[in-house]
Amino acid sequence: MIHQVTDNTLTLLLDLLHFTVTGYAIEKDKTGHILHLFCRLTVDVGTCPHCQAVSGDIKQYKDRCVRDHDIWGKRIFLHFQIRRFECPDCGLRFTEELAAVGWRRRQTKRFEQVVYQQCSQSSKKETAKQFQLSQTTVAGIFKRWAKQRIGTSRQRVRVLGMDEIALKKRHKQYVLVLSDLERRYVLAVLPTREQKTRRLSPGYKR
Repeated sequence: MIHQVTDNTLTLLLDLLHFTVTGYAIEKDKTGHILHLFCRLTVDVGTCPHCQAVSGDIKQYKDRCVRDHDIWGKRIFLHFQIRRFECPDCGLRFTEELAAVGWRRRQTKRFEQVVYQQCSQSSKKETAKQFQLSQTTVAGIFKRWAKQRIGTSRQRVRVLGMDEIALKKRHKQYVLVLSDLERRYVLAVLPTREQKTRRLSPGYKR
């Protein structure tokens, strides 16, 4: 049974960029409890991997499920819909890339980091048993992170992209989109100065 949530307690607890928790469900199996968090993405745009243009034209949704690090001794799985966009400049259709989840990965980056660090302290077999993963998955995570030699999940942005787009056609709702052009994902969507002025104006109505 999925329990809907209306406050932001679980979102704050999750603390994952661009993820908002909308519901949860608890499952019990022979190995313990599993907490399923149902989320939505808070950013409505994606960055084209070909020309780096920003697009808000969503063409398709696809269900995703990824493993996150444990909370309260429970395994955590995140359920959400990833979007497929169409680039307004070159016409390419592309699947968005997320800051918190690697391309086609089944785990969040921060969970992979925990697995990688544990591998440095114990064997891959013991790590796989501890996190209830296959040894193949653990070996792949360790190899990938060892190659990248990343010590933290927060990486510096070396090439920052800035673009102003309209969220809706024929509506003057413009936003400023900040993107990591090297890793090709959206960092933030910010209101423009014009929007802020309208919001602060005494005569402005929502």
